[in-house]
Amino acid sequence: MEFLVARGVEVLFNQRLHAKAFLFDESSVTKACLLGSANLTSAAMNDRLEIAMFTYNRSIFDRVRTVLYQFRNDSDTVQYLQWKHRQATKIKALTEAT
Repeated sequence: MEFLVARGVEVLFNQRLHAKAFLFDESSVTKACLLGSANLTSAAMNDRLEIAMFTYNRSIFDRVRTVLYQFRNDSDTVQYLQWKHRQATKIKALTEAT
């Protein structure tokens, strides 16, 4: 995730949303999205049976973008670095408690 964030990609987490949605908005011409439950990990891509849909369909892209913007404004949605900090804080608290 750090790789993506370092390159200007917005990575958001919402604990209520299990599905993954990736929007590729490179220009006024290229609009694509990838939707599914697959994680972007080597295990998910190579060892597990995952499902996702990739499309260039502009109406699907627009609808997914609308839904994701709603999640972006949800109180449970956080930027990746904020989420990572929270996870590290939880792990630290657990290790200090033992």
